[in-house]
Amino acid sequence: MVTTRHLAKKEEILEAGLELIWRNGYNGTSVKDIVDAAGIPKGSFYQYFESKEDFAKEAMNRVCTFAMTAIKPILSDPQLSPVGKIRKLYEMRIHMSADEFHYEKGCMLTNLTGEIANSNDYLRKLVAETWTRMIRPLVELVQAAIDEGEISKSHDATELAEYLENAFRGAITSALSSRSSASYYGFMKYTFESVLI
Repeated sequence: MVTTRHLAKKEEILEAGLELIWRNGYNGTSVKDIVDAAGIPKGSFYQYFESKEDFAKEAMNRVCTFAMTAIKPILSDPQLSPVGKIRKLYEMRIHMSADEFHYEKGCMLTNLTGEIANSNDYLRKLVAETWTRMIRPLVELVQAAIDEGEISKSHDATELAEYLENAFRGAITSALSSRSSASYYGFMKYTFESVLI
């Protein structure tokens, strides 16, 4: 039987390990690193996770849940049009990158994609599945913008949402290397002046 104490400790380990993987990468983070950060014996790790891959899966689910929760107020704001909501979503992510992470941490899923794409097929597929879940609200907003006439009906909602996310992920990488918001400025300018029309 899973107890409240067990779940609480699992959350502590997840939080500690997630931060390490986010900063150091999957391959740069060992199980020992995770248990040391969580303050537990190495053997205890396997009472909560079957493997390091299982830990990564749970960490990605946690990131996805956090992201979905964070965007709910924007998605439910009746004062914003679909394009207005899209703008707010990206403004929120830029704020996190610049003001909360100070350009020191990128998108964990983007980092993992580049790191394990050719070395771990299980995690590669897991990252792809997580991206599909996380992009769904954006696809729905783009479709709503098309339906309401905010942007051209010639657009395909899924293709356009994927284009926006790919462009933004590139902007994140550039912002990390330059330690500036220049790439974000370019993304917002051309997205809302040239693409979403």
